[in-house]
Amino acid sequence: MKSSLVNALKSQVGRKILTGVTGLGLIVFIIVHLAGNLTLFGGAEAFNRYTYNLESLGWILYILEGFLAVAFILHAAIGISIWRKRRLLEARTVV
Repeated sequence: MKSSLVNALKSQVGRKILTGVTGLGLIVFIIVHLAGNLTLFGGAEAFNRYTYNLESLGWILYILEGFLAVAFILHAAIGISIWRKRRLLEARTVV
Protein backbone atom coordinates (compact mmCIF):
# COMPACT_ATOMS: atom_id res chain seq x y z
CA MET A 1 0.00 0.00 0.00
CA LYS A 2 1.41 3.36 -1.03
CA SER A 3 1.60 6.22 1.42
CA SER A 4 -0.52 9.31 0.94
CA LEU A 5 2.62 11.41 0.42
CA VAL A 6 3.65 9.26 -2.54
CA ASN A 7 0.13 9.54 -3.98
CA ALA A 8 0.21 13.31 -3.47
CA LEU A 9 3.54 13.58 -5.27
CA LYS A 10 2.15 11.71 -8.27
CA SER A 11 -0.81 14.05 -8.84
CA GLN A 12 -0.33 17.59 -10.13
CA VAL A 13 -2.79 18.99 -7.60
CA GLY A 14 -1.05 17.24 -4.71
CA ARG A 15 2.33 18.51 -5.89
CA LYS A 16 1.04 22.06 -6.11
CA ILE A 17 -0.48 21.81 -2.63
CA LEU A 18 2.81 20.47 -1.23
CA THR A 19 4.70 23.27 -2.97
CA GLY A 20 2.31 25.79 -1.42
CA VAL A 21 2.68 24.31 2.06
CA THR A 22 6.48 24.28 1.86
CA GLY A 23 6.39 27.82 0.47
CA LEU A 24 4.32 28.99 3.43
CA GLY A 25 6.80 27.33 5.77
CA LEU A 26 9.67 29.15 4.09
CA ILE A 27 7.79 32.46 4.37
CA VAL A 28 7.24 31.85 8.10
CA PHE A 29 10.97 31.20 8.47
CA ILE A 30 11.81 34.43 6.66
CA ILE A 31 9.45 36.44 8.89
CA VAL A 32 10.84 34.90 12.09
CA HIS A 33 14.41 35.39 10.84
CA LEU A 34 13.67 39.02 9.99
CA ALA A 35 12.14 39.59 13.43
CA GLY A 36 15.26 38.15 15.02
CA ASN A 37 17.53 40.35 12.94
CA LEU A 38 15.44 43.40 13.82
CA THR A 39 16.45 42.91 17.45
CA LEU A 40 19.75 44.50 16.39
CA PHE A 41 17.90 47.83 16.44
CA GLY A 42 16.97 47.17 20.07
CA GLY A 43 20.60 47.30 21.11
CA ALA A 44 23.19 44.77 22.11
CA GLU A 45 21.23 43.51 25.12
CA ALA A 46 18.15 42.67 23.02
CA PHE A 47 20.23 40.88 20.40
CA ASN A 48 22.19 38.96 23.03
CA ARG A 49 18.91 37.88 24.64
CA TYR A 50 17.66 36.70 21.24
CA THR A 51 20.81 34.71 20.51
CA TYR A 52 20.76 33.22 24.02
CA ASN A 53 17.18 32.06 23.44
CA LEU A 54 18.20 30.49 20.13
CA GLU A 55 21.17 28.72 21.69
CA SER A 56 19.02 27.46 24.57
CA LEU A 57 16.92 25.48 22.08
CA GLY A 58 19.86 23.09 21.74
CA TRP A 59 19.20 20.05 19.55
CA ILE A 60 15.68 21.29 18.72
CA LEU A 61 17.27 24.05 16.65
CA TYR A 62 19.18 21.46 14.60
CA ILE A 63 15.95 19.55 13.95
CA LEU A 64 14.24 22.77 12.84
CA GLU A 65 17.17 23.54 10.54
CA GLY A 66 16.83 20.05 9.06
CA PHE A 67 13.13 20.61 8.42
CA LEU A 68 13.97 23.95 6.82
CA ALA A 69 16.50 22.32 4.50
CA VAL A 70 14.06 19.55 3.54
CA ALA A 71 11.29 22.10 2.93
CA PHE A 72 13.59 24.17 0.70
CA ILE A 73 14.74 21.16 -1.31
CA LEU A 74 11.19 19.81 -1.67
CA HIS A 75 9.86 23.22 -2.69
CA ALA A 76 12.55 23.69 -5.34
CA ALA A 77 12.44 20.13 -6.69
CA ILE A 78 8.67 19.92 -6.94
CA GLY A 79 8.45 23.43 -8.39
CA ILE A 80 10.96 22.56 -11.10
CA SER A 81 9.16 19.30 -11.91
CA ILE A 82 5.81 21.10 -12.20
CA TRP A 83 7.40 23.64 -14.53
CA ARG A 84 9.04 20.92 -16.66
CA LYS A 85 5.82 18.93 -16.96
CA ARG A 86 3.92 22.04 -18.02
CA ARG A 87 6.58 22.84 -20.63
CA LEU A 88 6.39 19.30 -22.02
CA LEU A 89 2.61 19.47 -22.24
CA GLU A 90 2.73 22.87 -23.94
CA ALA A 91 5.28 21.56 -26.46
CA ARG A 92 2.94 18.71 -27.37
CA THR A 93 -0.07 20.98 -27.87
CA VAL A 94 1.71 23.49 -30.13
CA VAL A 95 1.05 22.65 -33.77
